[in-house]
This record gives sequence, C-alpha cells and structure tokens, in this order.
Amino acid sequence: MEKYKPFLLPDGVDKGSPRYWQELKEGYQLIERYRKKLVCAERAPMYFASGYNQDGEPYGIHENLGPWDAVDEAADVLAKSQAAVRIMKAHKFTIEQVSLQGGTLIRNAEGEFVRSKDIFVQKNERKYS
Repeated sequence: MEKYKPFLLPDGVDKGSPRYWQELKEGYQLIERYRKKLVCAERAPMYFASGYNQDGEPYGIHENLGPWDAVDEAADVLAKSQAAVRIMKAHKFTIEQVSLQGGTLIRNAEGEFVRSKDIFVQKNERKYS
C-alpha cells in the first residue's frame, strides 16, 4: 500500500520543456524590468523648474511624467507575457487591463497600487567551485 499518492500534473500542463523554462526566465526578466522602472519613477522628482529668477524662486515648473510613462510601458509589456502574469498572480498580485489601447494596473495583495518594495527580488546567486 502506498503511503503517498504520486504528484501527477494534469494533461495540458507543460512539464518542463526548454521552451517553458525560457518563457519563465523571460517572465522574471520582465518583472525585474518593471520593478526597476518603478524604482526610478519613485525616486524621480514629480516636478522640475526651467530656471530660477533673481530672488531664487523657480519658474517654468513642469510635471516630470517621463519615468511614470516608462513604468506604464513596462507594465503593458509585462501584461502581454503569460509567464509573467502567472508569476505575478502566484505572488498575489492582480493585473488589470484598463483599455484595449493599453494601460495596465498592477495591484498588490491588499488591492493597492503596487510599489517597488512590494515586488519580490529574484536573487541570481551563482556559486563557482
């Protein structure tokens, strides 16, 4: 009598072909790219000035939307990857498509907009002998 039932994957589930592992690797790379873009956007100033007048006061104040546009682009690319979406869902993130033209919202387990500190970091430690 068997003590434990063998773990069998259902039909249709990829059991580890080279293509599967390549897609998984690309999924992790897309997540890391998104996290890095998010770190840059969070650290970037929200506004910048074109210059300063004689009294030292800024003029020509502009919103700094470039870093956040890069975050949106990385989120859209991430959402198109089935492997990346599967990894994010396994870590309790939700990915919502805002419109057909683009726009993706990524939320953490609490349903809040994701911050860079919420995203897991995959450590790639290679040991050489």
